[in-house]
Amino acid sequence: DVASLAIEQARARVPAGLSCRFATLDVLVEEPAGGPFDLVFDRGCFHVFDEPADRARLAARIAAVLAPAGVWLSLIGSTEGPPRDIGPPRRSLRDVVDAVEPHLEVVSLRSAEFRDQAEPVMAWICVARRRAIAAQPSSRHAP
Repeated sequence: DVASLAIEQARARVPAGLSCRFATLDVLVEEPAGGPFDLVFDRGCFHVFDEPADRARLAARIAAVLAPAGVWLSLIGSTEGPPRDIGPPRRSLRDVVDAVEPHLEVVSLRSAEFRDQAEPVMAWICVARRRAIAAQPSSRHAP
C-alpha cells in the first residue's frame, strides 16, 4: 500500500500464528522485496486506477512477482448495485478481464460485497494465478 496507516491497520488484524509481510510502496514503480510470492492480496488497489493501461500495468507487475503457482486475490469495486456516491471506484467485469487476462489466468471472478462501508457496496472478487502458458489471441473472426 502507499499509505502507511493502511499497513499499520493490516498488521493489527493478522491472526496469531499467521505469517504476513506488509510493505509501503508504489507497486507501479517499485518492486517489493522478498519475492517471488505465493499470494498477493489486493483490497482496493486495482480499482483506484482510472486508466486501462495502469490497470494492465498493475496486473503485469503482480504477475512478475508471483511464484510459479502464485495467486492474486483482489477485491475490486463493481459496477453492480444501485447508484451511490460513496465507496470504492466502480470497475466493470470487462475492465477487470481486459487488464488481467494477458498477464494472469483468471481462476474465479464473482460478485460479492464490501461490508465495511456504511452500507454494503458491490464488489468483484477476482482470483487469478500466474500463467504457465501465455494467453493466446482471440480467435473471433470478423463477420
